[in-house]
Amino acid sequence: MSVPTYTEVVRILQRSLGEEEGLRVMEFFMQRLPPNVATRDQVDALHVRIEEVRAELLREIEQVRAELLREIEQVRLEIEQVRADLTREIEKVRADLTREIAETKVTMIRWAFLFWVSQMAMLAGILFKLLS
Repeated sequence: MSVPTYTEVVRILQRSLGEEEGLRVMEFFMQRLPPNVATRDQVDALHVRIEEVRAELLREIEQVRAELLREIEQVRLEIEQVRADLTREIEKVRADLTREIAETKVTMIRWAFLFWVSQMAMLAGILFKLLS
């Protein structure tokens, strides 16, 4: 059994006591209620408003969730693009380093060859001087 609303109580009192007396009895009791006590109608209205706010919050949460998922997907795509760019850049640097190392090796071999040829020429010169 549910608790009757204010309007239902007024109708019951009006039927049993008459229109005017029913309203007066209800007003009498309403005046005796402390000001901080909510009536059943006020509580019902509050419940309705709470449900409206709840539904609105749920809609907003779903919108934020959908927006967040879109943003996450966008960040994923950007990360993949940066990863691809970095991979290309690393391959380019690797190729440049390989070429430079090869060039450095060739230069080192050239200088080493010149050093040893000059050493042999100097040794031959010293031997020629000593033997002549």
